[in-house]
Amino acid sequence: MAYGVVLVVVLAVSIAINGQQDYKYDTLLSEVSALKKSISNLNAEMEKLRERNDDMSEKLRAVMSCQRPPNRNIDDHLPGEGSKEKSDMLHKRSAYTPSFHLPLNISRVALGQKGEKGNSGIQGPKGDSGTPGPQGIKGDPGPVGPTLLQEQIGNKGVQSKIAFSARLLYAVTHIGQGRAIVFDEIILNIGQDYDPSSGIFQCSIPGIYVFTWSIEVNASNSLITGIYVNGQSRQFQFVAGSSYNINSGSSTIVLELTGGDTVFIGAFRTPSHDTVVESESSLFSGYLLS
Repeated sequence: MAYGVVLVVVLAVSIAINGQQDYKYDTLLSEVSALKKSISNLNAEMEKLRERNDDMSEKLRAVMSCQRPPNRNIDDHLPGEGSKEKSDMLHKRSAYTPSFHLPLNISRVALGQKGEKGNSGIQGPKGDSGTPGPQGIKGDPGPVGPTLLQEQIGNKGVQSKIAFSARLLYAVTHIGQGRAIVFDEIILNIGQDYDPSSGIFQCSIPGIYVFTWSIEVNASNSLITGIYVNGQSRQFQFVAGSSYNINSGSSTIVLELTGGDTVFIGAFRTPSHDTVVESESSLFSGYLLS
């Protein structure tokens, strides 16, 4: 019984192995058949290309035979051997014979009509900057400028420095609104544009001026002063004394003046009768900046 089972198993294994070999053989046969078919198709395409090449060669030979001029021997039209005339003509023929030849692969066919102009190509990149050129010739001197007017120079000729500073010689108690406070003690007055009798500065040289004023008031009182240009207030200053001490304030302004303009310090509002502008620290100063 055991030998029978073993025999059955051996037969089954051999049949399975034969079946796999048959399958591999069939697959190989199908692949070889497909390869033969591809080679056959490739040979057919090659034959078509060969025939097309032969046709194009025949057409090219026909065109070349039509364009080739008949062979002529120029010596048949020349004079006899040894003559001077024949020698000259042979020399001319060799002189005018072109020294170049067309390549063998270019057919000598008639040229067609000139085609239309093609579109412009793409603009190339910008080139590098060139080297700087030589320095130019020095130009001629320019014309002389206009002569300045006396008003532009100043009414006092070469005098170009204006500066003043003045303070109160005595305390002031009665100050009218819009009226000049007279700083009557001169400290500096270059150019003599400040009048200590009226407290008014009158511009003689047009330009930019800097003005400063300081006001000191008594205790428990206040005062609003301003700087006036041609009678018009331009800036204000408020000073208030404390209950038991005097107080002071200072202001600075930059103004552009023309010849004849007037500048003074005055009260913006009429203060009370008890208000006193103290001397010592109350000043009015100014100078020409440019």
